[in-house]
Amino acid sequence: MQTLTPSSNPSSVPAVVMESELHPAPQEHLKSIHVVDEPEAPRYDPEAIAAEYGKRPFKVWGRLLGILWNFLTFVLALLWDRQTGQIEKNQRKRAIRVREVLTRLGPAYIKIGQALSTRPDLVPPQYLEELTQLQDQLPPFANELAYQFIEEELGDRPKYLRRANCRPDRRRLIRAGL
Repeated sequence: MQTLTPSSNPSSVPAVVMESELHPAPQEHLKSIHVVDEPEAPRYDPEAIAAEYGKRPFKVWGRLLGILWNFLTFVLALLWDRQTGQIEKNQRKRAIRVREVLTRLGPAYIKIGQALSTRPDLVPPQYLEELTQLQDQLPPFANELAYQFIEEELGDRPKYLRRANCRPDRRRLIRAGL
């Protein structure tokens, strides 16, 4: 236990004596922490997902067909290039197409592209160049769309980002990405 006392100088202002442990036991320290009850974050529930999308078969089939169509047209273009002997000539165009398709299909496919962009043992160099753009050169989208997603997930707009409620020092941090 460490004790802090006033200095030995008699002209100094009286000080408060504090006692604290240098290294409190973890169990005792954790007892002093009060956890605030917060609403529980959504959890992955395959039954709830199946029930939700079971009511929307056309939406599921539409998404599935959209994914298959994008990849099928790409594969057919590759086969055509191979048949006509233009694989090398069209490789840059096909690489751009892969990046565009992955971007259009959404975050899960962008993640796949990002993972592939780090695998030169699996992907040709021109494709690597295009897929590397998925690391930091994604197309921007409107703030209102981001707020819509945040509201859907969290139930309200993020108050700390609202201009009216945002202190000037916090605005600078947000603009700087910190």
